[in-house]
Amino acid sequence: MLADSSTDVTGETVQAYVTEIARQSTRRGEPRSFASIRDFAQELGLQRVAGKQVVVGGTNGKGSTVAYLQQILSHQGLRVGATTSPHLHDYLERISFDGNPIDATSCLEAVRTIADVADGIQLTYFDLTTLAALHAFKLSEVDIALVEVGLGGRLDCANVVESDVAVITNVDIDHSAVLGDSIDEISREKVRIAREGRPLVFGDDRYNRAVVDYAQSHGIPLYQRCREFGTMDNTSLYISHEQRRRQFLIPSSINYGLESFCTGLQVTSLLDHLPSQSVLSSIEFSRLGGRFERIDALDREFILDIAHNPAATTYLRQHLARQGILECVVVFACFADKEFGAMLENLVAPLECSGAKVLEIVFTASHGSRALRATTVHDEIPQLECPAQFVQQLESAWKIASKLATRDVPIVVLGSFDVVSRSRKVLNLHVTEPSS
Repeated sequence: MLADSSTDVTGETVQAYVTEIARQSTRRGEPRSFASIRDFAQELGLQRVAGKQVVVGGTNGKGSTVAYLQQILSHQGLRVGATTSPHLHDYLERISFDGNPIDATSCLEAVRTIADVADGIQLTYFDLTTLAALHAFKLSEVDIALVEVGLGGRLDCANVVESDVAVITNVDIDHSAVLGDSIDEISREKVRIAREGRPLVFGDDRYNRAVVDYAQSHGIPLYQRCREFGTMDNTSLYISHEQRRRQFLIPSSINYGLESFCTGLQVTSLLDHLPSQSVLSSIEFSRLGGRFERIDALDREFILDIAHNPAATTYLRQHLARQGILECVVVFACFADKEFGAMLENLVAPLECSGAKVLEIVFTASHGSRALRATTVHDEIPQLECPAQFVQQLESAWKIASKLATRDVPIVVLGSFDVVSRSRKVLNLHVTEPSS
């Protein structure tokens, strides 16, 4: 633990402190209670920390939706605080103001405030981070707080926030052991972030009975993609604004995550901060690292993507084909608690829509307490419909993939934040040094 706030502080030291506090908390033997966390947040005044608040849940696309929202709102002169997870390189990425990570000293002070007051309440790593973010937003008097759900919704720490707008980006199978193994079960967990009488923006284009029923029974105005908002063609989109349809040209800098962008733009309308077309077109939107990130390096093209569940791997293959990439070599590593069998099946099985063909998969190991060894994948997956190789070290996987790929056949690295983060470091893409 850190001795005092005068100690030199970096994101790494803050992360170590959060990890230790969470470890001590869980050793008390008391079960984690969302009710206790909610009451604790209320005592500290953390349920309302900004003039407008948005809670963003869903299976995929949460981070991209928050990033687009933050850029649109900040460009209009609003002070926007956001908390997202996980991070690619530095713990401080999890809490940001107008797109810039919080400074390490302020982050440490916020975490300490929560830890000092929360005596006797079991808080996880994610709970501490979320509550510290809310405390930092309150101190900074942000205009708008964007809070990303970590897992599910109903019992997630983000659900302590009284949201003015709730977002569910989509619902697919992920974290089955915790949330359930059906879309209906998972939807019933996620939809509980919505508040009675306040709008819910649903970025999924599929009919979802659990979401619809919950919205109807709680008087929640429901805005769904391909109904109240969505794309019209490759150049334009529409949203609902003041009970009328508004059309916009899609900014040229939006070339990935268009569904997330549409969802975010609909949210700005419900926050009464819808930009004009001229303002929207003037923003040079940046993309989060590790989201279909294309890099030329080592005389090959690499595509890094954090796709870490079955739906994400299917979407990635389809997007590769839309970009004219019909064949690729894959470097794959994921965590042990993921549905890796279904992820791999979706990588190689025929798709209803066109998708890139995976010529070969090179399996490698992830890092950390949730690590999945390449040999475990080899032993547990069924026979794949494409060649596969298994190596423990990422560096070895890269060498093998580089020999299999060509200038016209890219190497796609996917499966987890961990493997993408380590790959970015190898490619020298981590250009932001840890804050001090």
